[in-house]
Order: sequence, then C-alpha cells, then structure tokens
Amino acid sequence: MPGLVSCPHCDRLYSNHSLQLHISKCKDNPNAVRRFSVVLKKSTNTKNSRPRTRSLSRPVGDEFRLCYVCGQRMDEKNIGSHEEKCLKAWSEACDRLVARFESRPPMPLMIPSVDGTSDSRRLNEHASVQATKAQTLRCRRCSAKVPLSSADQHRCTRFDPPVEYFF
Repeated sequence: MPGLVSCPHCDRLYSNHSLQLHISKCKDNPNAVRRFSVVLKKSTNTKNSRPRTRSLSRPVGDEFRLCYVCGQRMDEKNIGSHEEKCLKAWSEACDRLVARFESRPPMPLMIPSVDGTSDSRRLNEHASVQATKAQTLRCRRCSAKVPLSSADQHRCTRFDPPVEYFF
C-alpha cells in the first residue's frame, strides 16, 4: 500500500507520522521508553503473595433478610412464612381502609438465578423500598401521605377542621 511504512522492530505497517509515535513505544524496540514496566516491577517486588480475589462469603450484616411488607428483619429460614402472614395481615388492614385511603401492594422481587443462589443485599434493598411504599397510604380526600399504623386516627384538616365550642 502506498504511504505505509513498516516498523523496523515489529514489521507492522504505519503511516510516516504514526511510525514515529509507534517506534518510541514499540514492545520489540530495545531502546523504547517503558513507563509501566518500572511500576510493575515495583509492585511485583513488594507483593510476594497472590493477588486479592473477591470472596464468595457473604459480607458482614447480611445474615438477615427484610420482609418486603413490613420491613422487619428476619432470619433466612423464617422469612418465607413471615412474609405470607404479613401480606395477609396487610391486605386485611388495607381492605378495611380502602374507602378512605389508596394503597400500593408490595411486590416481591422475582429474579431467576442462573446458579440457584440469591443476592441477599439486592433482595434487602428491594424489600426496604417495597415496605416503605406498602406502609404509606394516601388519603383520598386531602391526598396526605399517612402511615398505615396511624391511618385510623387521620383527620383531613383541610376539609374537616376541628370543631370548637365557645360557651
């Protein structure tokens, strides 16, 4: 090809301009300046052990799972039965309050795993978000966000001002 010149050290083809840049960095050039080789030699001399690898064990603090309905911490073995009972209790409470409040049902995270394991950190993050959404109701009249635990005592101050009697 016209205009291409081969490198005298590695026989690769380059343009005249690119060849000048390449020669100073060519691996086969004995006079080439190698910045990274000095750094690599230092790092290999200071470390005689194997490079660190990522551990397969669970990080500290993930021995538990969060319930995706109430957000409570549970053991891995008890979480399934707790979530069923908790979801049933949550539905009963929301059915009782459906006339006054809108609720969002919590959704479990259903991601198939290739190797049959589950990522407890990811499940806990999802459960925390779902529990927050499930435990917050919205009033149909005043659009206020109300916790599920205090929904029975909620008064729409905008539409139902407190009645004061003066005698």
